[in-house]
Amino acid sequence: MPADFRFTFLTLTMIVVPTVLCIYYTILQADDKIIDQITKISLLCLYSFSFTMCVLMLYYTAFTEPGILPSVYQNSGIPNTESLIPNLQKEYYCEYQQKADLLHVFEDLGITDETEKFFSPYKFHYLPLKL
Repeated sequence: MPADFRFTFLTLTMIVVPTVLCIYYTILQADDKIIDQITKISLLCLYSFSFTMCVLMLYYTAFTEPGILPSVYQNSGIPNTESLIPNLQKEYYCEYQQKADLLHVFEDLGITDETEKFFSPYKFHYLPLKL
């Protein structure tokens, strides 16, 4: 269960309540003289699909792990001002390699696919522990 489950539940409520109200009052209760059954069924399918996708994306956002996030510093030219002093209570410490070093590593390993380069663990090098 995510730490922000209350907010996830609140967001789910903010999706479900308007969707149910819209389906009931604007589609199902619509006058048959104005909107025929085929249009009602079509709108119901469209709203149901939209609702399902919203709830599915909310679920993916709230309950799945994002994985490794790419470095903002490596490709943007923004200087990295973060401290590189390792925390001794963690298991390992690493930082992104410099772009020139990284190109040599990929060339030596024969890695040419951009996707493989993006997810490669060779983008990092370990920081020494200073006791």
